[in-house]
Amino acid sequence: MLAAENQCAQEVQVGKELRWRSITLEPLRSEGQSALEISGFEDIIGVKLLEVEITYDNTFQDVKVLRVDDLFDAAGRQNSTAERIPKTGRITRGVFEMWFADSREPITVELRVPGLVILPQDSRAELVDRWLASSHFVVENAPKPTNSSRCETAGDASKNFPA
Repeated sequence: MLAAENQCAQEVQVGKELRWRSITLEPLRSEGQSALEISGFEDIIGVKLLEVEITYDNTFQDVKVLRVDDLFDAAGRQNSTAERIPKTGRITRGVFEMWFADSREPITVELRVPGLVILPQDSRAELVDRWLASSHFVVENAPKPTNSSRCETAGDASKNFPA
């Protein structure tokens, strides 16, 4: 990931529309499997967490990626070597697989903090948007970052560091 991408404001992409929606992935740590609740959405059959990225604000800016077929299921099994989501660090990215009643194939949805949603642009994008709006992943009434925080070029992020 480019350093500029970390420092630039990002927008949610759902379907063909771009708009700001502040995202948090902390419910994955605090609520566990319950964060993926789909009750009230009959067209969504299931959601599972495939991957999380944990960023540590330490001297080395460590990043840890946990990737498995179903993170909550694997971490809960007695003989599994899969790790649970750590209690420390910021969860900066989550990758989910979603199944729908009208399709045999799941879609992949990626959420990135502070506000980026990546998903296929198909007829299910609006349903995913409604599910996200009802979930704890969306921070209501969060201010949109000002354009002054946007990076115009990849080099803009490095201007704060002497050569």
